[in-house]
Amino acid sequence: MKWRTLLKLPSYEMQKQTHIIIACMPLHNFICDSALTDELFERCDEDEEYIPSVGETSSSETSTPG
Repeated sequence: MKWRTLLKLPSYEMQKQTHIIIACMPLHNFICDSALTDELFERCDEDEEYIPSVGETSSSETSTPG
């Protein structure tokens, strides 16, 4: 399921939920539209049931420039 993080939002007031959704959508679209690749992002897009484990990082997050 996409946007799984939004399942637990009812504890936030409606206005805050709206702001979170409005902030998440352009970030998602930016990652999709940019030339950036992120293994975890792609895996989540391919498998809607996938949930990254705590501390799991993609190779793009662990690489160092130079």
